[in-house]
Amino acid sequence: SFVHTGRDKQRSPMQWTSGWMAGFTVNASNFSWLPLSARHSIDNVAARKNNDDKFLQKVKEAAEFKTSGWGLGDVNTTETSLNVSVMSGSQVLLARLRLRDDAVAPGMTLADKQNLESTTIIVNFDEDEVRMPFESILDAAPKRLSSNYADFGTSWERRFSTIPGVSAKTIVRAQDEVNLHPGEVLVVSWTVYGKTGPMDAPHWGYFFMMACCNLVQYSTLGAFLWHICRSGCGQSHAETLPFDQQEEITCIVPCYMPNEQPIIMSTIEHAMNEILYENLPDDVQDPPPGKLTIVVVYNAPPEWSHPIEERLAALHNTRFGRFNRLFKAVRVPESKSKAENLNYVIPDVSSEFIAIYDADHHPDPVSLRRSLDKIKSTGVDCVQGSTYIREGPLLLGGIVNAEFFVTYFIIFPGMELLGHTGFFGGSNALWRTSFLQDIEFDHAVQTEDIDLSVRAILRSARISFCSESRSGELAPSSVQALWKQRLRWAMGWDQVTFNHMKAIRESDIGARLKCGLYYLLPFRWLSLLLAFFACIVSPVISTVFAIRTHFS
Repeated sequence: SFVHTGRDKQRSPMQWTSGWMAGFTVNASNFSWLPLSARHSIDNVAARKNNDDKFLQKVKEAAEFKTSGWGLGDVNTTETSLNVSVMSGSQVLLARLRLRDDAVAPGMTLADKQNLESTTIIVNFDEDEVRMPFESILDAAPKRLSSNYADFGTSWERRFSTIPGVSAKTIVRAQDEVNLHPGEVLVVSWTVYGKTGPMDAPHWGYFFMMACCNLVQYSTLGAFLWHICRSGCGQSHAETLPFDQQEEITCIVPCYMPNEQPIIMSTIEHAMNEILYENLPDDVQDPPPGKLTIVVVYNAPPEWSHPIEERLAALHNTRFGRFNRLFKAVRVPESKSKAENLNYVIPDVSSEFIAIYDADHHPDPVSLRRSLDKIKSTGVDCVQGSTYIREGPLLLGGIVNAEFFVTYFIIFPGMELLGHTGFFGGSNALWRTSFLQDIEFDHAVQTEDIDLSVRAILRSARISFCSESRSGELAPSSVQALWKQRLRWAMGWDQVTFNHMKAIRESDIGARLKCGLYYLLPFRWLSLLLAFFACIVSPVISTVFAIRTHFS
């Protein structure tokens, strides 16, 4: 090797032909001052011109490769960073290719330039064959560009498909090392090289799915920001009138016995003493008759009886508590649902407004004032407040509470912004009595509140959300109870959707209200599907691609 003996060994006349002095001179009297190789008659340029297996052809291939700019145009290399690595006593040169900023051929992208710069050229200057572990060349993927050894390489090369949408030809390792012959030049690239191709149908479908998910998310975020701005700029704040000018309100609490028998008395005490509505001095000793009437309307199996009924009967039609409010307790014969309980008492209400609370709800002290303030200032027919978990299992209650916050403070305001309508959620809602007395709850559906909302909107009712009007409820007692509750809700929403799609399509309400109802009902299926893909399918697909890319 010239590494050991110098370069004079290589200084011999160019062997052009098999003739006199290998074609170095045509004059038979002239001699070369350096000796010719003994093989010059058979090993010369003329003999090698058309032989692809010989070294001269490989040199031409290398020169052509250099001037072609790696197949991308004329690329000039102006800097070369060299590292000389001695491996097992062998002399191996590793050269890292770098391009100047303006060395970009026509049609070459930044990614193409980066792929070129992620390239190492390895040359074996040793006289012996060298075994190259891949870890020694940055865990690279070798690609043989030129070699004068016919047996080099092909046994360990294989191809694989890479990232979707990238038409790349990448060669990766199939064993841990490769042999590098004396004088061999190996070009190594450890990045995917090639240009991005057009996406096929599955990739377009995936792109469309993610675009829809992002559209829903950004629309909801925009609605949330709009809601915050609106709430902070000029929103009224539950101002109260003098006591003698305040409106009468009836608070109806539907209840099912015996399930809600253990909690009904605490709800009654809260309604009678904790809801701040009447505008009275704090130190009043003998308050006048309160402006709120609390009505507990319940149903129970015919054979059921309990001491709680005696207590309710004793309190019926009496005034008591901090604000001297009227209390009524009504058992509805033959009733089997919340809808039948409400239909039984609503026709007899004489107040201008009706507030509806479930048996486990404890409204915040100023909640009712906020709802009344909004229904009067906006002229809507119903104001639906928000709900939070006030008591229940810590982990389960926290999860449901987080869901309620997102629902009432982000999703519902977004619904109202996009669809120009809200909906009645079954509890913590304030209605105009005249409207409720002109429409009945349907006891044959799973979710009588959503069904009433759709029928009310089809009759041009206006329903609005008031997230600041808050009420606390109990969390489901177990995961099984939560599952049953959400299953009933899901079935109820689907039932309402199927029952009213035709009526919505044929109604003469405005286009925006129709869009709002479509958003609440059939679009809900698309939202759930997109949420499933975004939360479940997309992470799985991403994980599969990551595993394939890493381990292939």
